[in-house]
Amino acid sequence: MVLNYIEGLLVIVNVLVAIYILTYAYIFLSRTRRYPDRRPWELLFAGAIAFAISQILGLLLIYGVESVFGVGTNTLVVFLVLIYAILVLLAFITQSNLILKSDMILITSKVRDRKKVKEKLVAEDPLKESESRDIPKPEE
Repeated sequence: MVLNYIEGLLVIVNVLVAIYILTYAYIFLSRTRRYPDRRPWELLFAGAIAFAISQILGLLLIYGVESVFGVGTNTLVVFLVLIYAILVLLAFITQSNLILKSDMILITSKVRDRKKVKEKLVAEDPLKESESRDIPKPEE
């Protein structure tokens, strides 16, 4: 009795997580509408749909629905979770590929005193040290 309750509770939590992921992916998909390189978000959104459907089918399985459209519910759940995993990994690979193909990756952060940071970077410039030791600079 307690195990059935815990299993049902976990399935309901999975459905809520799936809806959250689906909403999050949709928001980012809509925010990147103007960008040509938004393919990772499209893949993530499709994967989120597969995951949400699989979790809803898992909920139906808890309530005793053994087959949907003549196919076992458990088989459909496993298949859709596999599709979800494939699409998320494909989105990750696509995003990595886009990063590697970009000309420049710029990572910035807020710095309170930019002047101090700039002075520190100039003071620690390894090329300045190489000039003083007569070590040739790498060619650009």
